[in-house]
Amino acid sequence: MRIVFGNLIGNALKYGREGGTIRLRVANRGDHYEFGVWNEGIGIPREKMGDLFQKFRRLNQAGLPKRKGTRVGLFVTREIVELHGGAIRAESEEGHWVEFILALPKPDVAARQQHAERAGASA
Repeated sequence: MRIVFGNLIGNALKYGREGGTIRLRVANRGDHYEFGVWNEGIGIPREKMGDLFQKFRRLNQAGLPKRKGTRVGLFVTREIVELHGGAIRAESEEGHWVEFILALPKPDVAARQQHAERAGASA
């Protein structure tokens, strides 16, 4: 999870508006925890949302700073979240903000899911 939050917070710092706000949040949603990393910035156009978690993809859009990087950060982030039984998505208002939201099952829920998967595989 250190890699996940490092990538998300790093991107908020790298691509957010200079002097803008970054917000971190967590919410208890019953069977899972929901985490959010929000930042002011240029946002992401709706038509480019599908490219966010693709390997070696970088959004090229006006106003987006040119930064060096491996272009695998969000891909790796998604892979790690999914390996933990979770999911990640992004929401954005183009020209204003973006938020990455991840849902992770609570430890007891994740253990029950793994047990059920093992039981199903051996049946």
